[in-house]
Amino acid sequence: PMAASARDIPPTEPRSWRDRLPNPLEWTALTLFGLSLLILVSLLLDPPDRHLRGVGGGSFLSRQPFLFLGAGVYILAGLTAFWSAIIFFRNRIHNLALKAFGITLMAVSFSTLLCICTESRASEAYFGGYVGSLLATTLAGMSPLLSVTLVGMLFLISSVFATDWFFYELIRGDAQADSLIDDADA
Repeated sequence: PMAASARDIPPTEPRSWRDRLPNPLEWTALTLFGLSLLILVSLLLDPPDRHLRGVGGGSFLSRQPFLFLGAGVYILAGLTAFWSAIIFFRNRIHNLALKAFGITLMAVSFSTLLCICTESRASEAYFGGYVGSLLATTLAGMSPLLSVTLVGMLFLISSVFATDWFFYELIRGDAQADSLIDDADA
């Protein structure tokens, strides 16, 4: 048996422009990535605590989530940008719903921690947002140490949901991760 030469390999058909377009999942991931980066860049270039606001749409898009979630919006936008890039390039990730839940819970618990830790300084509680200050007010009946401990544990557990598995998937690759998951299910 001789090795196949370049003349023996049949030519491939050129791909049409429709085959090169992203699928709906990739479009969604690309849109989330763009919005997340827009929010992060506008938060960094035009911080919400400034009195003189910019006139661009990025300022409005970043200010509203910041008022609602406080500094937790940095976590939310950063991890959403990361995971949407992974979805775009790999076209799938494992446990997407669990990761989305973990990211949201991590951002909310971070905002709540900021409000609990800065309760005596009302001007700094602004960085916890409406959600953080509402939850901190709800937990105000407990001792500060207990509330910080509970919300801190919630933050750490949610960070595992939001981040742990991507390290394993990126280091080992999808094939090994799938085989280990299948072995664990058996």
